[in-house]
Amino acid sequence: RRSKAHLQLGNLEAALVDAKHAKNHPNTTAAASTLYSSVSAALDKQQAPKRAQPGWCRSVSKDKRYEWLVDCYRLRVEDDYTLGGGNLHGLYNDQSTVSIVSDFLLFCKLAQRRGQIPTDWNW
Repeated sequence: RRSKAHLQLGNLEAALVDAKHAKNHPNTTAAASTLYSSVSAALDKQQAPKRAQPGWCRSVSKDKRYEWLVDCYRLRVEDDYTLGGGNLHGLYNDQSTVSIVSDFLLFCKLAQRRGQIPTDWNW
């Protein structure tokens, strides 16, 4: 209850501390875990710095940005093969479509971590 009160007052840090104690209590409920997760997510969102759009997307129309990202991935795989000593992965690895999807997902995650995905991106 105290965590919910802190949440209503807008004190996310105190709400998170109380929700964590409730979640770790031996007689915890699923509601306590859910509350902890939602408070944690709200705090992360509040503390996340506002990022500017990456430089590349300023010159590429919104319609073409997805195509541009796929082209970047293709170029990366090509460079890894030709300049990376024959490193076969993704599109150049004929093992399965699962390896292509997981390789592209890894590429997207790394681009996100480096701040290269536009802030208005819709996955």
